[in-house]
Amino acid sequence: MSAIEPGVELAHYRQHGAGVRLTCRDCQLHRDLPLEAVIERLKARGVGGERTGIVELSGLVRAPCPRCGGRRFVTAPAFPSRAADPASAPPVFPPSRFRASVAPPTKGERQ
Repeated sequence: MSAIEPGVELAHYRQHGAGVRLTCRDCQLHRDLPLEAVIERLKARGVGGERTGIVELSGLVRAPCPRCGGRRFVTAPAFPSRAADPASAPPVFPPSRFRASVAPPTKGERQ
Protein backbone atom coordinates (compact mmCIF):
# COMPACT_ATOMS: atom_id res chain seq x y z
CA MET A 1 0.00 0.00 0.00
CA SER A 2 1.44 3.39 -0.97
CA ALA A 3 1.38 6.41 1.30
CA ILE A 4 -0.95 9.27 0.39
CA GLU A 5 0.81 12.45 -0.64
CA PRO A 6 0.04 15.16 1.93
CA GLY A 7 -0.50 17.85 -0.70
CA VAL A 8 0.48 21.50 -0.58
CA GLU A 9 1.02 22.90 2.92
CA LEU A 10 -1.82 25.00 4.29
CA ALA A 11 0.55 27.95 4.84
CA HIS A 12 0.97 28.26 1.07
CA TYR A 13 -2.67 29.25 0.63
CA ARG A 14 -2.31 32.37 2.81
CA GLN A 15 -0.80 34.30 -0.09
CA HIS A 16 -3.89 33.54 -2.16
CA GLY A 17 -6.40 34.51 0.52
CA ALA A 18 -7.85 31.01 0.26
CA GLY A 19 -9.79 29.03 2.81
CA VAL A 20 -10.40 25.29 3.02
CA ARG A 21 -13.30 23.54 1.28
CA LEU A 22 -14.43 20.41 3.12
CA THR A 23 -16.64 18.13 1.00
CA CYS A 24 -18.42 14.96 2.11
CA ARG A 25 -17.63 12.11 -0.30
CA ASP A 26 -21.00 10.49 0.32
CA CYS A 27 -23.51 13.32 -0.16
CA GLN A 28 -21.31 16.11 -1.61
CA LEU A 29 -22.28 18.61 1.09
CA HIS A 30 -19.50 21.16 1.30
CA ARG A 31 -18.47 23.91 3.65
CA ASP A 32 -15.81 26.58 3.21
CA LEU A 33 -13.78 27.20 6.34
CA PRO A 34 -11.40 30.08 7.15
CA LEU A 35 -7.80 28.95 6.70
CA GLU A 36 -6.52 30.46 9.94
CA ALA A 37 -9.32 28.84 11.95
CA VAL A 38 -8.43 25.43 10.49
CA ILE A 39 -4.72 25.90 11.29
CA GLU A 40 -5.46 27.02 14.85
CA ARG A 41 -7.82 24.07 15.40
CA LEU A 42 -5.15 21.61 14.21
CA LYS A 43 -2.60 23.19 16.57
CA ALA A 44 -5.03 23.10 19.50
CA ARG A 45 -5.68 19.40 18.91
CA GLY A 46 -1.95 18.76 18.55
CA VAL A 47 -2.35 17.00 15.21
CA GLY A 48 -0.92 19.56 12.80
CA GLY A 49 -0.73 23.19 11.81
CA GLU A 50 0.32 25.34 8.90
CA ARG A 51 2.65 22.62 7.57
CA THR A 52 -0.22 20.10 7.27
CA GLY A 53 -0.95 19.24 3.64
CA ILE A 54 -4.34 20.08 2.13
CA VAL A 55 -4.92 16.42 1.13
CA GLU A 56 -3.69 15.10 4.49
CA LEU A 57 -6.24 17.36 6.22
CA SER A 58 -9.15 15.21 5.02
CA GLY A 59 -7.97 12.36 7.24
CA LEU A 60 -7.94 14.60 10.32
CA VAL A 61 -11.65 15.52 10.28
CA ARG A 62 -13.32 14.11 13.39
CA ALA A 63 -16.96 15.09 13.12
CA PRO A 64 -19.39 13.26 10.82
CA CYS A 65 -21.17 15.02 7.97
CA PRO A 66 -24.17 16.89 9.40
CA ARG A 67 -26.37 15.84 6.45
CA CYS A 68 -25.67 12.12 5.98
CA GLY A 69 -23.43 11.10 8.89
CA GLY A 70 -20.62 10.12 6.51
CA ARG A 71 -17.03 10.24 7.68
CA ARG A 72 -15.20 10.35 4.35
CA PHE A 73 -14.14 13.82 3.24
CA VAL A 74 -12.18 15.56 0.53
CA THR A 75 -10.33 18.78 1.29
CA ALA A 76 -9.28 21.38 -1.26
CA PRO A 77 -8.38 25.05 -1.29
CA ALA A 78 -11.33 27.45 -1.45
CA PHE A 79 -10.01 30.35 -3.47
CA PRO A 80 -11.86 33.66 -3.21
CA SER A 81 -14.32 34.18 -6.03
CA ARG A 82 -13.64 36.94 -8.50
CA ALA A 83 -17.41 37.33 -8.68
CA ALA A 84 -17.34 38.59 -5.08
CA ASP A 85 -15.70 41.76 -6.42
CA PRO A 86 -17.26 42.48 -9.84
CA ALA A 87 -14.95 45.46 -10.38
CA SER A 88 -11.91 43.18 -10.45
CA ALA A 89 -13.36 40.77 -13.01
CA PRO A 90 -13.20 41.62 -16.71
CA PRO A 91 -16.54 41.65 -18.52
CA VAL A 92 -17.41 38.43 -20.29
CA PHE A 93 -18.46 40.36 -23.41
CA PRO A 94 -17.82 44.02 -24.14
CA PRO A 95 -21.28 45.65 -23.86
CA SER A 96 -21.45 46.84 -27.49
CA ARG A 97 -20.55 43.43 -28.89
CA PHE A 98 -23.01 41.69 -26.57
CA ARG A 99 -25.92 43.92 -27.61
CA ALA A 100 -25.13 43.39 -31.29
CA SER A 101 -25.01 39.63 -30.86
CA VAL A 102 -28.40 39.55 -29.13
CA ALA A 103 -30.46 41.62 -31.53
CA PRO A 104 -29.80 43.75 -34.61
CA PRO A 105 -30.06 47.52 -34.12
CA THR A 106 -33.50 49.03 -34.64
CA LYS A 107 -34.18 51.70 -37.30
CA GLY A 108 -33.08 54.76 -35.31
CA GLU A 109 -30.31 53.00 -33.42
CA ARG A 110 -26.74 52.98 -34.73
CA GLN A 111 -23.64 51.54 -33.17
